[in-house]
Amino acid sequence: MILLTGHLGYIGSNLLPKLGKGIIVADKKMGIDVSKDFYNKNRSQEFKLIYHLAAQTSVENSFKDIITDIKDNIIATMEIAKFKSKIIFASTAAVYGDKYNAKETDELNPQSPYAIDKVVAEQIIIGSGNPYVILRIGNVYGKNDSKGVMVKLKEGGKIYGNGTHTRDYVHIDDVIKALLMAKNWKTGIYNIGTGIGISVNWIADMLKVEKVYTDERIEQKFISLDITKALNAGWKPEHNLCQKSIPL
Repeated sequence: MILLTGHLGYIGSNLLPKLGKGIIVADKKMGIDVSKDFYNKNRSQEFKLIYHLAAQTSVENSFKDIITDIKDNIIATMEIAKFKSKIIFASTAAVYGDKYNAKETDELNPQSPYAIDKVVAEQIIIGSGNPYVILRIGNVYGKNDSKGVMVKLKEGGKIYGNGTHTRDYVHIDDVIKALLMAKNWKTGIYNIGTGIGISVNWIADMLKVEKVYTDERIEQKFISLDITKALNAGWKPEHNLCQKSIPL
């Protein structure tokens, strides 16, 4: 039996069809809040594997509602860590702060409540005694995305600051491939990205949309990931935004 939390989110909804049969799902959007006594309600279940994707993922919202961010990202993880199962956890590149070529062993510098809570969630899983794979994932984009920067720019969204801040953008298909492979990986932390930092201005130019700027907000200025460890584990990203044809 496999547990998948957050199956109605962007990553979870793309992962679920790939997992086959014998899947139990839990998502706040369907009335199952993993942060509310989830373990005691399900302690009779024996999961051979847990994909823990449920989270509050908005950096902006984490500043507005820190309590919800703590519940969804920390308390929910505490509940999941009580099960004696291998845990595959979707963390974030935001834990590094401003860093070029960030390695899994680098000092962390979270710059938002969201990133801080992800660091705490990682530590909960590491300290649980369970086997685990923590994936520090870059900015995910791809087909059927409804919230990402590309969608917002296409819809006329404004650019925070001067548009020079960069992210390591990774395609949803490559993220799903990493999640599926991770069940066979050794316990540890793995970066999942492309190793390339791309600016919002570059993306706006690629999409041929008008660039409209607004006030800067508190966030990472730049990030790119060293993906050597994941490459050595057999994973390789098949897409990057520098290609001429992008499968959005």
